[in-house]
Amino acid sequence: MKTKLALMIAATLASSGAYAAWDNKAVVDLDDTVGTTAEIYQINNAGMNDASIKAVETVDSTLKISQDGVNHEGVIKVYNVEGGSDLSIDQTGGHNTAKITSEQGFNDYYNDTVAVTQVGNQNDTRVILDGGTDNAYVQLNASGNNNVSKVKLDEGNSASVLGDVNGNNNAADVNIDHSDFNGVVYTQNDGNQELDVDIKRDSNGNFVSAYQDGYDNYAKVAVKDGSNGNIALVAQSGTENDAVINVGNQSNVNIIGVGQLGENNEANVSVTNYADFNAVGIGQTGDDNQANVDIEHGDGNEVYITQTGNENVADVDVLGGFSDLNDISVTQTSARAEANVYVDWSYDNTINVNQNYGDYANVSVTRGGWNTVTVTQK
Repeated sequence: MKTKLALMIAATLASSGAYAAWDNKAVVDLDDTVGTTAEIYQINNAGMNDASIKAVETVDSTLKISQDGVNHEGVIKVYNVEGGSDLSIDQTGGHNTAKITSEQGFNDYYNDTVAVTQVGNQNDTRVILDGGTDNAYVQLNASGNNNVSKVKLDEGNSASVLGDVNGNNNAADVNIDHSDFNGVVYTQNDGNQELDVDIKRDSNGNFVSAYQDGYDNYAKVAVKDGSNGNIALVAQSGTENDAVINVGNQSNVNIIGVGQLGENNEANVSVTNYADFNAVGIGQTGDDNQANVDIEHGDGNEVYITQTGNENVADVDVLGGFSDLNDISVTQTSARAEANVYVDWSYDNTINVNQNYGDYANVSVTRGGWNTVTVTQK
């Protein structure tokens, strides 16, 4: 059984009458412990409370901070923590900050967990896991408006990041650096949300799934610097949403997907800097949507765009020279759609445009050779 270590800080503060004060501060330090439970509870709607737990060489431990009110800060710092440890911060109120950081830890197979839950407006979450994040599980929950969360995974494998956000004007930033086979699943509801996911520096086999609903949302996923075999999917439902996915710097065999339901949405995908054999799929249902795909110095890429609705536009550019053996397909149904495909100084590309009635197709091939162009209009 996990020992309590007499660290029930809430009971101590209550018995001493500390809750009557406006500003409380609680600090717990752990060093070379096993099976420890350290919990800090601060319940003070009027005060500005600070809570901090620091753990070094701690195994199979539960570290928890719970705060109620405004202008609070909860911090958990761990060094070389493993063995199925659980780290969590719960905050209710506004203008609160939650920080969980790990150095030289989570290098094990015991599924350590990190969880932050914030309810209220203008809260800030920071989760930074450096020097090993193997099999870590990160869960972020936010309900309210104008909240910010940032997550960084560095040098680890098979970690999971799950985000569930409800409210308006919230922003989330997830960075995966030099890490493989991690999963990011993020859901943002209600509108005017922003999500930015960066897969950096030779990070392979990662999975990113983002869902946003409402209006005026923005989702961006970047696959950078020799990152291969990643899957990035963005789904948006509503109006005036924007999805951006970039694949660059010799990042190969990635799967990119964008699905948008509604009107006046835009999808932008770029495959650049000798990124080869990537698959790009964009599906849009609704009117007045825009799909843009750019391929530069990339070979063997596949691009599939499907638009259902009126007055949609698809633009595909194959540029930069030596972008060869790419397969491009644009399918547009309903009426008054427009497809523009431009291929420059490239070879052995296949281009297919399929349209319905009252549509416009413009395919331009300059320089290069052995390209195939097929336009079908019904």
